[in-house]
Amino acid sequence: INSSHCRLDAYVIRAVPAGDDYEARRFSTWAPMAIASIGKLAATIADRSIMIAMERKAPGQPVARMRADRDDGFGVLASKAARWVADHFEALRQADPEMPAALNDRQADNWRGLIGIADLCGGDWPARARAAALALSAIDEDADTIGVQLLASVRLAFGAARQIST
Repeated sequence: INSSHCRLDAYVIRAVPAGDDYEARRFSTWAPMAIASIGKLAATIADRSIMIAMERKAPGQPVARMRADRDDGFGVLASKAARWVADHFEALRQADPEMPAALNDRQADNWRGLIGIADLCGGDWPARARAAALALSAIDEDADTIGVQLLASVRLAFGAARQIST
C-alpha cells in the first residue's frame, strides 16, 4: 500500500526460482486501490489518497440493496470499462491535464489520472472532475493546523508570562 506514490518507484525485489537457483526480480506494486476504513488512515496513506467520507443513511431513506453473491450487471460494466481503457490506453498514458491551482502537488498527483480520464471523455466531465477535486481535496494553505495553533498559544502564554515577570 505504501511502496510509492510514483509508478517508477513503486516496486519490490523478490527472489524467484531460476532453474536450480534463484534470481532477483523486480515486481511493480503500483496500482489504484480502494480502501475502506473506520477511523483514520496512516498519514502517509491518507496523503496519497482521495478521501470520500461515508455517512450512514438517514432513518427511512430508501436505498437499493446490493448482494455480494449476485453480479447485478457489474460484470458488463467492468467489461465496458476495460474495453474503453484498452481503446484509449495510449491517450491516457500520455495525458497531462491542467490541474486546479488550489490543489497542492500531492493532491494534483492524486487526481491527475481521474482528471485525465474526464478530459478524454469530454462534455461536462472535465468541469465536474475538477469541481470534485476541489470539493474533496483542496485545502486552505493559509489555515493553521491544530499543531500550529497550539504552538502559537504556547508562545502567547509564555510571552505573556515573560512580560509579567519583568
